[in-house]
Amino acid sequence: IENGRVVLGVLGCPNLAYDDGGAGTLLYAVQGQGTFKKELHGTRQEAVTVAANTLNDEVRFLESVEAGHANHGLQGQIMQHLGTRAKAVRYDSQVKYAVLAQGKADVYLRLPNPSKPDYREKIWDHAAGWAIVSEAGGQSSDMNGEALDFGQGKTLVNNRGVVVTNGHLHEAIIRLIRDKRE
Repeated sequence: IENGRVVLGVLGCPNLAYDDGGAGTLLYAVQGQGTFKKELHGTRQEAVTVAANTLNDEVRFLESVEAGHANHGLQGQIMQHLGTRAKAVRYDSQVKYAVLAQGKADVYLRLPNPSKPDYREKIWDHAAGWAIVSEAGGQSSDMNGEALDFGQGKTLVNNRGVVVTNGHLHEAIIRLIRDKRE
């Protein structure tokens, strides 16, 4: 992070198999240069991009394994609104960003847990993933559609929650969050 801007992101995912089942994947992105994945213990590497799914397609949601980390109830309402088009898979940590950047999912919501209304996300939990998804063509914001502010110290103090999408779904997901909260 330089002057509040994320310029480089790297995610090492030892348990995220490379396409053919190879052991582990490393993803990296440099501002303005795209996102790439590389075998963790190999030489293959390639550029990655997010999926082009829209609300007319199957919408694949990423959920946290730990229920206390997010508002699964609100996410459930959004998925229920989409009906049979909504599918969910659970991953832990920043690997969710890696999965979305590779086009294997479409939406990652980290909505505030109602029992912790003053909680703010830590920048180290999202900065590298933000770079990976952004350079792969995706979009990230807070739950109000505001840009994530990585320049205010160790937390995203100016933001509530995190919404990460393939970009094609972003505005629709923000609208659904807004509608379900009202």
